[in-house]
Amino acid sequence: LDPRETYGTSIASRLAAARGHWDEARQLAIEAIALDPLNADAHGILGIWVYLPTGHLTEAEQSIHRVLQIAPKYASAQYFLGEALMLQGHYDAALAEFRKETLDDGQLEGSAMALFASGRRTESDAQLAAAIRQDGADWASGIARVYAFRGEKDRAFEWLDKAYEARDEDLYFIKGDPLLKNLEGDPRYKAFLKKMNLPE
Repeated sequence: LDPRETYGTSIASRLAAARGHWDEARQLAIEAIALDPLNADAHGILGIWVYLPTGHLTEAEQSIHRVLQIAPKYASAQYFLGEALMLQGHYDAALAEFRKETLDDGQLEGSAMALFASGRRTESDAQLAAAIRQDGADWASGIARVYAFRGEKDRAFEWLDKAYEARDEDLYFIKGDPLLKNLEGDPRYKAFLKKMNLPE
């Protein structure tokens, strides 16, 4: 209700992003930053939940760097910085960022993807197996994203279903997720969005 209150604007931006309303999400995130330029969450929403899924990878990288300047230990920031770099084809730099992340916030999952993108399949397999042991019970959507990125659609959908059953909180940001791009042409993806009550 308070027009100077950043939290509500940030949450509205996240909701718009979850529904794929990218222009609205971007505008709200920019408003939140204008209200509080040192709010790491607002910069994170813009970089992670708006710029990454809309393919503005350089802008995503810049926003996430800003998050880390404000809050060097911001949860998952190194993971998402690694993702932005990986999607630009900077695989070694991406791997370095993923390896800076904590185990709980995607170190293994990110490393598995960067290694796969680099053509290091055996090492990627080992990191993915470790990720399943570490996070399979708590972050099934993270495992699904690795399988999807690697083009293993059946395993990706298997893990998305596990994430749904576990009420994985990251599932509400699957709309437009660049790591799930390999699934978008599959009818199971549209069916999953419908199950999540998200627009196709």
